[in-house]
This record gives sequence, structure tokens and C-alpha cells, in this order.
Amino acid sequence: MSPHYSSSKFSQLILIGLMLIIISISSVSALGSGAIVHQPIYQHSPTEPLIIYTMVESNINIENVRLLFRPTGEVGYVEIYMDLYDDLWRGEIYRSYLAVPELEYFIAATLADGTILTLPEIDAEVAPFQINLSGSGPASVAGGRAQTADGRQFVEGEEILVFSPDPGSIVPYDDIFIAASLYNVEDVDPASIKLLVDNRDVTGSSEISADFVAYAPYSMSPGKHFVQIELNNLAGNPLPGRSWSFKVVKKTREVIEREFSYRGKINGSYSRDPQGEGNYLDIFKTKASFTGDWRWLKFKADVKITSDEDIYKQPKNRFGLSFNVGKNMALNFGDFSSRLSKYTMDGKRIRGFNADLKWGILKLQVVKGELLREVQGRPDADMAYNYNVIEVKDSTGTSLSYRLDRKGYTFKRDIFSSRISFGRGKIFQMGFNYLKAKDDISSVMKNIADARITVDDTTYYSADSLFSAQMPGGIYTYNEFVGLGSSQTGLLVEVVRPDDKNWGGDRPQDNIVIGSDIKINTRDRRLSFEAGWAFSMLNTDIWDGAISKADIDILLDDSTDGFVMRTYDADGNVVDQGIDLAAIPIDPADYEKYFTISQNMIPLVPIDIDSTQLADHLFRAIGRMPSLAYNYKIMANYFDNRVTLEYNRVGPNFNSLGNPYLQSDIREFIVSDRVKLLQNKLFVGATYRRQDNATTRIVSNKMTTNTMTLNVGVYPGADYPTFNFKLSSKSRFNDLAYQDTTGYDSVYVVMGTDTTRDLTGYHLQDRRLDENTPNITFGVNYRVNFMDMSHNLMLNYSKLEKVDQIGDRYEPGSAPYLVDTFNDTTFLDTTFTSSNMVSDVTTISVVTQYTIPLKTTLVLSLNNRTTATEKQGITGVNLNASYDLFGGGLKLNSGFGYTSGAGASEFSRFNIRGGVSYRIMESLFLRTSLDYRGTKSDGENEGAIIMRADLNYSF
Repeated sequence: MSPHYSSSKFSQLILIGLMLIIISISSVSALGSGAIVHQPIYQHSPTEPLIIYTMVESNINIENVRLLFRPTGEVGYVEIYMDLYDDLWRGEIYRSYLAVPELEYFIAATLADGTILTLPEIDAEVAPFQINLSGSGPASVAGGRAQTADGRQFVEGEEILVFSPDPGSIVPYDDIFIAASLYNVEDVDPASIKLLVDNRDVTGSSEISADFVAYAPYSMSPGKHFVQIELNNLAGNPLPGRSWSFKVVKKTREVIEREFSYRGKINGSYSRDPQGEGNYLDIFKTKASFTGDWRWLKFKADVKITSDEDIYKQPKNRFGLSFNVGKNMALNFGDFSSRLSKYTMDGKRIRGFNADLKWGILKLQVVKGELLREVQGRPDADMAYNYNVIEVKDSTGTSLSYRLDRKGYTFKRDIFSSRISFGRGKIFQMGFNYLKAKDDISSVMKNIADARITVDDTTYYSADSLFSAQMPGGIYTYNEFVGLGSSQTGLLVEVVRPDDKNWGGDRPQDNIVIGSDIKINTRDRRLSFEAGWAFSMLNTDIWDGAISKADIDILLDDSTDGFVMRTYDADGNVVDQGIDLAAIPIDPADYEKYFTISQNMIPLVPIDIDSTQLADHLFRAIGRMPSLAYNYKIMANYFDNRVTLEYNRVGPNFNSLGNPYLQSDIREFIVSDRVKLLQNKLFVGATYRRQDNATTRIVSNKMTTNTMTLNVGVYPGADYPTFNFKLSSKSRFNDLAYQDTTGYDSVYVVMGTDTTRDLTGYHLQDRRLDENTPNITFGVNYRVNFMDMSHNLMLNYSKLEKVDQIGDRYEPGSAPYLVDTFNDTTFLDTTFTSSNMVSDVTTISVVTQYTIPLKTTLVLSLNNRTTATEKQGITGVNLNASYDLFGGGLKLNSGFGYTSGAGASEFSRFNIRGGVSYRIMESLFLRTSLDYRGTKSDGENEGAIIMRADLNYSF
């Protein structure tokens, strides 16, 4: 019930609300560099979905923005396409991905011209942002808790498995049994377990143990009922509980099983976004979902239609249909993301078919569909074809030849992946994985009749004489271009159509991956072991198909003699017999439907064929196969310590088109420990990670990265502030000598003189690397009641400093230098830029809930970044407010945001927005917003209006 207050006070509050409406809810405090603007997240509660916001500033249309994330220590990324909302790109990482101590992520934006922007800007895949999730102790997630009936903070826990009734299910009045398993919950105090039904404590009438909770009520009235389990650990601290609801009907089970239940949701939205130079992009979206439940069959249909769909891009419309047949079969059709294994399919969206089938301890998973759809190439000017002009000499003289080539296309990429596994999962599971992905060459057309080709006005000469026949400058269609020679009298030019293959754009590829993995746990899950391996083969160009047996004769040596790798001396005598071609039992051309074997394979030879290597170190030679990936992990949880040992190795030639973001050419060793102290009020975690690229026997430039991290979380209790502290140090170094040669062109000025020397063709460059990057992150979160208002105070501070530890790069009082070994003369190196950098970010936020239904958020942020060449400071202040009317049926949103930049980029930005959220009826909800943003940069002022409207209906 709303509190009582005087009419004068009420009038003042209404005035405050009206004033706030003329301000806008600011976008997320966004700080960053380059064209992607984002405030990194360093700490998050694992009990709530993690939402990442970013802004992309570009004068070129944005094709898509992707969020790529992985648990720290994994080698592959999960990919999520972000949605545009309120001028921000939004990506959500669901709670099921957050059951790890730490998560890494980076953002990638693809522009219409093919440019890819990333944040972090440099080595985004290697050095992503890191989010600490290790504060999963009971007090660390206060911000994500719900209130129980008695006001107790409550956290949803996935470790508690509901047996009966299923959440959201319909149950007959005469067949009610409530049961849940606590088997996966650690350190449960059985005496603390409490079971509540409809906020009534029924613990005394239930069967309770450390592993199981069961309650059989005598009867329950028809309607919706709520079940809640609360529990503590042996130290007396609350553990994540579980709550769910079900519906009781006055019918028998036979009647219920014959009935059909359903629910659905429909959403329509409109957005208008500025695109620069007075242009706007209007996007309409419609989303709908429908879920049905009948007996043992459940199904769900999803659809998303957007006006932004474009046949010349990858699809943005989404269609999905899924079925669950009992607990033994799940089928998906349309668009979905599948995760089979880290080395095959791991979160990549496909359009096709997916089946999960279970028979006892056996499980079969199959995925088949399209990774990429075919794109023929936009027929706009010069988007589908290139042309080159060359001179052709024959018996009649010299003429011009206009030769066309295709571009702007994408082959349809089909994929098939499967996994068969056996085991119960909790104790033992072993799986075998397979992936096949191949581009369909026939999916792209060679001739596009209406494609536009622009011919420039260049005049061509031969031996200082003008060619008598040249193609006039102008814009032609493809048909006009290729028919021009015959359509215009006297124009004797040759027009050559694109070849049937080997076009200048993307090359068609073929990929196959096989592998296996195993998981073993003790019954109490305190000790576990995981391991996996995979082998890949990638053909980067299958235009010419598979080689034949005869082709092998000249593939690995230079002579056609019926032998592979036979060598001869100067007199033609055989030195090494090699392999008799007739002794090879298979012809690669016969197996092209399985994999295209040719000289374009990566790797060409899967294993080091050095005879000494194979004879003396066979196991090592196999382990160093360039297209082999493997890992193992051991985890132990004893005496309040969770210790992890992990090793990952991905060869330089390992490729999986089902997981293209897998980092290759990496060896990684990780050891970590996380300990709970002071009755779960103090959490301490330490991690050591060593990475290098010594994945093969010979490495020309070994790069090593050592990272040490310390995490400390202090959670003294509900009425006290929580603290999170992280200290890390990352060192990167290589084994290169002081001088290294390179082939770039440049002019060096001799120090101490005015002369210049052009050393084109042989230059010296210092490519040594030895840098250390300490990073400290500190956060405080404090909930406090003051002046009858609830405040949540948060402070986050992060400082990162990158230091180049090679001290002799600089001549005292001069620029970076190099030494010419020919005459020992010192020259300026104009290509060298120091990697030294300092960045610190401070964010302060205050969230206030007033005694009236008014909530405000004030955020102050400071970001300073200094490099060897520039300084950049960004300051932001944001005020947001929301006011509820009519019991929450109407919400007024407002706010104001201001951001300014000083240093290398001088700018200021402000935005004002008002919005309304209105519940028209119980199941119909409308949300609208109007946002004005003004920007001043380089002495120019720009303004833009962004509009949003969403209509949601649930049934």
C-alpha cells in the first residue's frame, strides 16, 4: 500500500515529476575509444542476466554488432547479435552462462563497407574485458534478490532441481505431490531447510533430508499456488533457494492430459534513428511467440520480422519452431543457436534443424542447416563486378580487352554436426563429435543482368597512340556492358565475362572436424575431471575440386615419376625411394563428398613427417600436430577451497567454421584457487595463467603472456557494505633479438647531420616485446536507509597501466633509434610507437527509492586515458528518474545526460528524453519514448531526434 503524505508535499512531488519528464533517461554512461563507445563492466551478480550496452559511432551504416563472450580460460567465444534499442546496442548474457568465477567479452561491429571495429581496439580476442562473477556468496548478490513474504532476501538457485510439480504446470486436485532434489547443493544444513507453500510454513509436515524435500498436502484449492525452499549452509549462512508456481484444477489427471494449454506474446515496435546528414533509418519489428502444452507434447513457435531485412545481407528475420516430446526428444526447426562441443558447434546461429534424442544413458544430437545463406551481390554501382583493362596483341594488331570479375557475393555454407554421448552426466559422460561445413559453389550466380558497372573516362594509349576503340565512360548494366561491342558500330573492344570459377571475391571452403570429450565426477561432485580433443582439416579454396591420385605425384615433389617425395642426385640417381603411387590404396577424388583434398588444405600434411621426429618422439609429434586441439581440466572442492588445474592447446591450423572465434595457435596453462573464509563472509581467489604460441616444433616468434590475478570479496552482512577488489598483472614478451629486418619503404635521417638515406628493401626494425600491465579494480556497494528513503550507493574504480620494459629503445634526448649493421650508423625509426598507456575509470552511482513511487539514479563517470601520442579524458553525468502512477499502471520516465571529451578528441554531447510506459489492460502494454541528442565536435553542432514505440500483448 502506498504511504500517506500531505497534499502540499504531494504537489511538490508531482512538480518534481513533471520537471523530470522534460529531461531524458540518459543512455548508459558510455566511455571508450574509437568508434565503439562502451563502459566496461568489471563486477556482476551471477544470479541475474548480464546486459551489455554499447554505442557505435560511424558515418557508415552499421551491418551488425556482436557480443562475444566466454568463461575465462576457455578458448572459444559464444556469439550473440546485439539489438538496437534507444540508440544503444543491447546484448544479454543469460544466467545459465554465468555459473563461472569470471567471464571475458569483447564487442565487434561490422560496417556496410566490410570494416570491422572492435573494443578493445587492439587484440580484442586475446585481451578482452573481464567481469568478476566470483562474488557468488550469499551476500554478494543483494542487488539481484527478491523479497519473501517475511522480508527475507531470496536468491534463485539452479542447484535445486524441481521434481514435482513442474514449474508452470497444471495439476489435478487429487494428485498433488511437491518434491525437489538438493543433491547438487553443497554443505546444506538439514536443520535449516524450510518449505513454504503459499507463504505458509509446512516444514513440520514434510519429509526433509540433506538431499531431498517432499510434501504431500491433503488437499489444495483450485488456483495458482506458490512453493518456496529456503536453506542455510553448515556455517549458518543463507544458500540460494528455489521458488516456483503451479496451478491446481478441479479435474482428474485423465481429463487434464486430454486438455490443451497455451500462452503467447506479440510485440510490435518502431524506431527512428539518425544516420547523419539529415537522414533517418526507420525500422519496424514484429515479434511473436506461442507455446502449447498437450499431454506429453510441448511446442513453441517464434517469429521476428523486421523491415531491416535485406536479401543482400545475412538474414535478420528469425523463425523458430521447437518440440519437446516427453523427456526423451527435443526438436528445433528454423533459426537457433546450438552448443554441441567447444571445438565444433559452440553458440553459432544457424538456420536448419536440430534434434536431441535420449535413450537411457545414450544421447544423440544432430544439427543440420545453413551457417551462411547465399548473397548474390548488391546490384548497385560497382558492388557486384570489377573490371580490368589490358592490351591484347594478335596478328591483327593491338586492342583493348575489358575483363570482368565477380565480387560482393557470399556462398551458401551448409553445415552438419553431430554428437553421440553416453553416461548419466552427473558421474560420467563421454561424447564423440563430428562437424562438416562446406560452401555451395553453385549457390552464387555468375551473371546478374541488372548489376550496375561504372566505366571511368580513362583514355588508353598504345605506344603514344590513342586506341581507336575504347568503351565510353558511363554507367552500364551487366547486359549492356557485355553487349556493348556488338551494339555500337565501330567499337571493336573485347568484353570478357567472369570465368566460371576462381573469382576475385571469397573463395569457397570445406571444413571437417572430429573429436571426443569425457567428464568424470565423484558422487559428491567434489572432484571432477574433464578432457577433450579435436582434429580439423580446412580447404581454403575448393574451386578446382579434389585432386586425383595422379595429381599427388607432383603435389609433394617436382617430378612425374610415379612416386611421391622421391628425390634424386645431380646424376639422376635415386637418393630417397619415396612412396610408390601405386601403393596408395585410395584416390582422393573418390571421397570428395566427404572432404575436398587438394593443395589448398590447411594443413597440407597433418603431422610433422620428419623421420627423426616420428621415430624418436612419436607421441610428441602427434601432440604438436598443427590442426589438433585438446584440453584437460581437474577441479577439486575440499576444505572450502575450489582448486582448478587446466591446460588448453589449439594448433595454428585448427579451424572450425562452426566456432570461428576459437583462438588458434595457443598453449595455455591455468591454476586457480578460490577459498571461502570467515563463515562465507570473505572470498579470496587467485589465478595464474601462462599463454604462448609454441604449439609447433619450430616457432619463429615465440610470444608469451603471464597473468596473475587476485580477487577478494568481502560480504559482512545485509546491513553492511560489500567490497570487491581485484589486482592483476599481465606480462607479455617475445624472444626476438634486438634487431629485426623488414621490407617496408621509408627514408631515415642520419642523426647529427642533415643528410638522408633511402634504405628501401632492407630496413632494421625493433620488434622486441617486453611489457607489463598491472590492473587494479575496486568496488563498493552499500544499501542504506536515510530520511525514510532507500539508497543504493556504488563506487567502482579501475586503473590499468601498460609499461614498456625495454629500456634501450630510446637514445637520450632523441627519438627511437635503430642501427644499420653495414656502417654502424644510427637512424631514426619513424615506425615505432611506444605501447606505454595509462587508463583509469571511476564510476559513482546513487539509486534512490523514495517513500512515494519515485526512483532516481544519478551516475557520475570519469575516464582518463594517456598514451605515448595522446591524452583523452571523458566525463559524464547522468540523471534518470521514473515515477509510477495508478499502482504502476502508468510510469513516467525522464532523465538528462551530459558527456564531454577533452584532449585528442574535443566534444560534448547531451541528451534529453521523456518516455511513458502504460499498461492499457492486464495483458496489453505500451511503451513510448522521445529522445533528443545534441553533439558538438570540431566546432560543428548536430542534433537528432530518436523515437521509439513498443506494444506488447500477452495471452
